[in-house]
Amino acid sequence: MATGAFPCIVCVSLTVQVEGHHEICPVCGWQDDGGDYRDPDDYVGGPNHVTLRMARENYRAFGASEQRRVGRVRPPLPDEVPPPVQKGADGVASWLDFVDNPEAVRLVYGEQSVPELDGVVVRELRWLWEHGPEILIRFDLPTYPADPSQAWCEGGFDTVQVQLRLTGVAAALEAAHDCRPTGSITLGAGARTPVGARLDAGRFRARVDADRAAIHEVTAYARGSRDDELENWP
Repeated sequence: MATGAFPCIVCVSLTVQVEGHHEICPVCGWQDDGGDYRDPDDYVGGPNHVTLRMARENYRAFGASEQRRVGRVRPPLPDEVPPPVQKGADGVASWLDFVDNPEAVRLVYGEQSVPELDGVVVRELRWLWEHGPEILIRFDLPTYPADPSQAWCEGGFDTVQVQLRLTGVAAALEAAHDCRPTGSITLGAGARTPVGARLDAGRFRARVDADRAAIHEVTAYARGSRDDELENWP
């Protein structure tokens, strides 16, 4: 029974009852030993004979984490399939559908469509603990509003920066030395929480399950300016 289970870090099926306790996923054959995020390109541990990155590629290619596991795995049971990403009113999932205060960003863009989080520049990711575990992600949006506020015009700003706060979180991170800050952030329904967030920026990745997501702050600055001075909205 997979009720309350965690997703496997290879196939994302809900098969892990306790993270890092060496359980073997029956769907892909991967053992969750808790060390696989240390270096996804080099680390091999337990009975896993390939890296995490290679295991994911193998699962996409032939349905198992390793060739030797083929024939010893099975499809996910109904309660092991993660829920699909919810859709907005227009049939397209939007990250703003999963934050408590979307108006904080919509006010900036007015009637213009708010950009999706593809091609964002990630500036900071912080782990916080105030009333429980929280993560703050600070990033630049890929497009600037066509009709910015007078204060932003006078400041000569050209980049919108958002601080997204995720509360009540459980997270897994993986990073390499040559990480690049440009990537994508996806917000949707979590496998076992109201919100699930995925951050992919080159060889840096974060997977976060959260109780809530909210816009903590929206600012603007001139990219490449001497001080990168921020001006709070409005």
